[in-house]
Amino acid sequence: MKKIAVVLCLSLLTGCWSDADMRQAREQVSTVDIEIDNEGENPPVLYTANISSQTMHCFGVINNIDAIDNLGSSAATFSSGFNATAYLQPGENQLELAVAPSGVYDDDLTYRDDDTCQVTLYGAFSDGTKKEMSNLTVTVEDGKPTIKDSTTYPAKYRTPTGRMSGGSVRGYLTEFHA
Repeated sequence: MKKIAVVLCLSLLTGCWSDADMRQAREQVSTVDIEIDNEGENPPVLYTANISSQTMHCFGVINNIDAIDNLGSSAATFSSGFNATAYLQPGENQLELAVAPSGVYDDDLTYRDDDTCQVTLYGAFSDGTKKEMSNLTVTVEDGKPTIKDSTTYPAKYRTPTGRMSGGSVRGYLTEFHA
């Protein structure tokens, strides 16, 4: 009886929208009429994020948007970069890095002394210069992840890593925020 009720419920839910309703919903969210003030212009600053890890799983988040990770790698070692301009907003932004030990898929939650993960945000300016804007570097000390080796910046580009000692731990995941 439960199986029939579940199938009936699913049938009713999937039958709630007709093709005409779906077309109308798509038309309501169309971007055809949106005008972009700076269309065709290059942004004044192009931001790139580089992430690299050595035997540590890393998960980078910018302003609460999942950006990049190596969770699909069993070795947990990788290096990559991407254009992060669309993730950022004028003013303050939040850069997060969550890490897990490389053995997490085998229920081995041991961090090793040579485990590292680093995410660095760069700004490439229209005059051709490139400046490191922020950095989180996770290393292991006494068997626990730490960001004490992260870069300290001048006040204009300050990343408040001094306030962060051990990160927040959620299950096997350790999170750091800047």
